[in-house]
Amino acid sequence: MAEGEIQLLEPSVARLPKEKQEESSWFEESVPAGTSTGGNWEWAKHRRRSVHTEPPTIGTHGHWFQEDPRA
Repeated sequence: MAEGEIQLLEPSVARLPKEKQEESSWFEESVPAGTSTGGNWEWAKHRRRSVHTEPPTIGTHGHWFQEDPRA
Protein backbone atom coordinates (compact mmCIF):
# COMPACT_ATOMS: atom_id res chain seq x y z
CA MET A 1 0.00 0.00 0.00
CA ALA A 2 1.52 3.31 -1.03
CA GLU A 3 -0.80 5.67 0.83
CA GLY A 4 -3.92 5.71 2.96
CA GLU A 5 -5.68 7.47 5.78
CA ILE A 6 -6.59 6.78 9.38
CA GLN A 7 -9.92 7.82 10.81
CA LEU A 8 -10.22 8.12 14.57
CA LEU A 9 -13.82 7.53 15.55
CA GLU A 10 -15.59 8.23 18.81
CA PRO A 11 -16.82 5.00 20.40
CA SER A 12 -20.55 4.94 20.99
CA VAL A 13 -23.33 2.53 21.87
CA ALA A 14 -26.80 2.73 20.42
CA ARG A 15 -29.69 0.43 21.21
CA LEU A 16 -31.19 -1.35 18.23
CA PRO A 17 -35.01 -1.39 18.38
CA LYS A 18 -36.38 -4.90 18.95
CA GLU A 19 -38.18 -4.92 15.59
CA LYS A 20 -34.83 -4.39 13.82
CA GLN A 21 -32.93 -7.07 15.75
CA GLU A 22 -32.18 -10.11 13.66
CA GLU A 23 -30.15 -13.28 14.15
CA SER A 24 -27.20 -13.84 11.86
CA SER A 25 -24.91 -16.80 11.32
CA TRP A 26 -21.13 -16.79 11.65
CA PHE A 27 -20.82 -19.99 9.67
CA GLU A 28 -23.44 -21.94 7.77
CA GLU A 29 -24.87 -25.42 8.08
CA SER A 30 -22.27 -26.98 10.44
CA VAL A 31 -19.02 -26.38 12.30
CA PRO A 32 -15.90 -26.64 10.13
CA ALA A 33 -14.87 -30.25 9.36
CA GLY A 34 -12.25 -31.64 11.73
CA THR A 35 -13.12 -29.40 14.69
CA SER A 36 -14.29 -30.45 18.14
CA THR A 37 -17.12 -28.67 19.93
CA GLY A 38 -17.70 -27.70 23.55
CA GLY A 39 -20.76 -26.51 25.42
CA ASN A 40 -24.36 -27.24 24.48
CA TRP A 41 -25.20 -26.97 20.80
CA GLU A 42 -28.66 -27.13 19.29
CA TRP A 43 -29.30 -26.91 15.56
CA ALA A 44 -32.39 -25.25 14.11
CA LYS A 45 -33.62 -24.06 10.73
CA HIS A 46 -33.46 -20.29 10.10
CA ARG A 47 -34.36 -19.01 6.65
CA ARG A 48 -34.15 -22.59 5.33
CA ARG A 49 -30.60 -23.08 6.66
CA SER A 50 -29.23 -24.98 9.64
CA VAL A 51 -27.97 -22.62 12.34
CA HIS A 52 -26.66 -23.29 15.82
CA THR A 53 -28.19 -21.97 19.01
CA GLU A 54 -27.61 -22.54 22.67
CA PRO A 55 -30.45 -23.38 25.02
CA PRO A 56 -31.29 -20.69 27.60
CA THR A 57 -29.67 -21.17 30.98
CA ILE A 58 -28.87 -19.25 34.14
CA GLY A 59 -25.37 -17.93 34.72
CA THR A 60 -22.31 -17.74 32.54
CA HIS A 61 -22.27 -20.27 29.73
CA GLY A 62 -21.00 -20.68 26.21
CA HIS A 63 -20.40 -22.94 23.28
CA TRP A 64 -17.45 -23.08 20.94
CA PHE A 65 -15.50 -25.09 18.44
CA GLN A 66 -11.75 -25.59 18.38
CA GLU A 67 -8.93 -27.37 16.56
CA ASP A 68 -9.89 -26.05 13.12
CA PRO A 69 -7.42 -27.76 10.75
CA ARG A 70 -7.61 -24.75 8.39
CA ALA A 71 -6.25 -22.36 11.05
